[in-house]
Amino acid sequence: MNDNSQTLSCVMIPVSGRQLLLPNVSIAEVVDYASNDAGAGAPDWLAGYLDWRGLSLPVVSYDAANGGNLTVPGENRGRIVVLNSVSANKKLRFMALITQGIP
Repeated sequence: MNDNSQTLSCVMIPVSGRQLLLPNVSIAEVVDYASNDAGAGAPDWLAGYLDWRGLSLPVVSYDAANGGNLTVPGENRGRIVVLNSVSANKKLRFMALITQGIP
C-alpha cells in the first residue's frame, strides 16, 4: 500500500490568461455562469451575487482582485466555481469565483 500523505489532488481553474491551482476539497460545485448585478458602489472585484442552494454568494473576479479587469465570460463558456470558505465567519461559508471555461 502506497503512502499518499504527500499527495494533494488539485484542479486547474482557467482565468484570463492563466490557470489557478486549487485543492479539490476547496471546491463545492461548478455551475453555469449566472450572476446578479453587484450594484453601485461595489468593489471592482465583486462581479455580483449568485443564488445557490438558498444562499446569496459573492461572485469574485480573480483578475479584478489582482489589478486586472473584470472579465465576464462569454455565453456558453463561463462557469462559476463555488468555493468552500476558510473564513471563521459562519455567515460566509461559501464564495464563488468566475472562471473562463470548464475546470
